[in-house]
Amino acid sequence: HIPSNCLHKQLLLEAEFCEMKGQYTDACTKYLESIAWAEKEGFVHEHALACERIGLAFYVDDHGESSSSSSPLSLPATRKKQVSSPSGKEYLLKACKCYEEWGAHAKVKQMKDTFPFLAKTRE
Repeated sequence: HIPSNCLHKQLLLEAEFCEMKGQYTDACTKYLESIAWAEKEGFVHEHALACERIGLAFYVDDHGESSSSSSPLSLPATRKKQVSSPSGKEYLLKACKCYEEWGAHAKVKQMKDTFPFLAKTRE
């Protein structure tokens, strides 16, 4: 096996496990590493997935609500504030753009229906 073909997948799984165990800082680090590797190696669809997962984990809407209704694995809002991470919205936007680039139009529509701010964003 070639690490560049699967390292981003391993890191994404590790991020999900860290998140489930309440290790939010480690989860954030693993998500970001997964994103970087997927992007570097040209796995657009898996780059999109990793961006979507960190976006869901760290998304807080304009009213201070987390995405817990959208994702059973999203971080509690109180924990999100303890982790230094870019905006969940930023990563959801990046995921949407990657899915669009990959040609996953139904996924893009689903994301825009779930998160109306994505529909308002100019491409």
